[in-house]
Amino acid sequence: MFLQAIVLLFFSHEASCSKILCLLPVGGKSHEHILIPVVEELVKANHHVTCVWPHKFPKNIDNPNFRIIAMDQIEMRETTSMQNIFNLPSASPLLFFASFTDFTIVPCETFFKSKEVQLLIKRGVQFDLVLVAGFMNECAMTISHLIANYSVILSPNIIMPWTPVTCPRPSSFVPNMMLRYTDEMTLFQRFYNSFYFIAIRAINDFHLMPVFEDIAYKYVSKSSSVDTAIDKISLILTNTDPVIITPRPTMPNVVSVGCIHCETALPVPEEFEDFINGSGDEGFILFSLGSNVQSKYLPEEIKQRFIHVFSNLKQRVIWKYEGEIDHLSTNIKATKWMPQQDILGHSKIRLFITHGGLLSLQQAVYHAVPVIGIPLFSDQKVNMARVQQLQIGRTLDFANITVENLNYSINIILQDERYPVNMKKHSRILKDEMDEPAKRAVYWLEYVIRHSGGKHLKSYAERLNWFQYFLIDLLLFLVIGCFLIVTVIRICYKTCCF
Repeated sequence: MFLQAIVLLFFSHEASCSKILCLLPVGGKSHEHILIPVVEELVKANHHVTCVWPHKFPKNIDNPNFRIIAMDQIEMRETTSMQNIFNLPSASPLLFFASFTDFTIVPCETFFKSKEVQLLIKRGVQFDLVLVAGFMNECAMTISHLIANYSVILSPNIIMPWTPVTCPRPSSFVPNMMLRYTDEMTLFQRFYNSFYFIAIRAINDFHLMPVFEDIAYKYVSKSSSVDTAIDKISLILTNTDPVIITPRPTMPNVVSVGCIHCETALPVPEEFEDFINGSGDEGFILFSLGSNVQSKYLPEEIKQRFIHVFSNLKQRVIWKYEGEIDHLSTNIKATKWMPQQDILGHSKIRLFITHGGLLSLQQAVYHAVPVIGIPLFSDQKVNMARVQQLQIGRTLDFANITVENLNYSINIILQDERYPVNMKKHSRILKDEMDEPAKRAVYWLEYVIRHSGGKHLKSYAERLNWFQYFLIDLLLFLVIGCFLIVTVIRICYKTCCF
């Protein structure tokens, strides 16, 4: 009995004092919001955590087990690409993906040039596990096997269509994140869905990954390959939930930690509380285009349409606006910063006007606030298609926003009881979980370490080539077999009859 206790204590200590590296060389605020709760929970669990971050770490973690390596990268929202984001809604999803992947190449090279990263590589395997943010940071995967025993991907969304791992994604009912589809697709929608899955994966495999590999060869070693890194992936944590994300097949080594960033609302600061209380029984509306997209870059004519509609509402409006704006109506408060979750959790909120990003929508569902979405790029269109399917909000096409359709959509949400009722229903579904997402994430990271990478979780499909995976070889065997049988029968018939 005593011996058993010693063994259990040993294995418990092994998992609870691990050295873990978190890699986020580049990314927007939304990607940080997903990773930070995991980092905090790992530190609480007594792990030694090192973070490679694109800039100064946004939270103060006062713990000797925590170390931060700041890369001093340019924030996404300050780049020219992000300033021109309002031109993207009319662009092809393929053009958007190709241009956005190019945006990641410079930060990737900066990542490898960093003295701190070079030092990590020279020291060799010194971490038990590396946790890589799974969007726009694929280049960091190329060195994961050089610095850690096991690697895990943390995706801020679903498993991305270009993520080079084997997981069932039938295009018959799993919508591509770049398209405005749900799981209910017509024949032509399924065709386009399949085409975009193949095209995006091809751009990734034949354009982006070779560039990342060349950069890794240049700054690290010839042993840094994408294929080797993929083989080392033990687990994928995804920010998926049972509401915004349509149901889809998964694998044992894919674990959902959806809404990991959602929190119980705290009292709002006094300046916001005073403004909100002035709304009386009419309540207020929140308007925010997320952490990366800045309202100050809105085209002037679109901006004036928002101002005109907001000025004539009975409700008050809190508008996340990063610049200076004059001559606003007294019922509009423009602010460069606000505690979004606390405001969404306020009892007087009536509507959330958003860009349709997954994190913002998850917060809206968590706090049961109906939405109007104005999707601009990436997954926002597919997210808003799901919102409309569930009747928890409405979508506006950015290129076609008018005073009339904006005013109509706002009034429909405010007056139609279906939207708040449906949103409350799905909020209950979202919150109905056995454990907290951050604790679940830490459990599975420890699980991977405890069980030597968790190879038993990985499907044999990882070893199949695409020819075998899609049964092309079987199809060819059947076609050739049938052809040979028919040929033999015809020869026998001709021989016997003539």
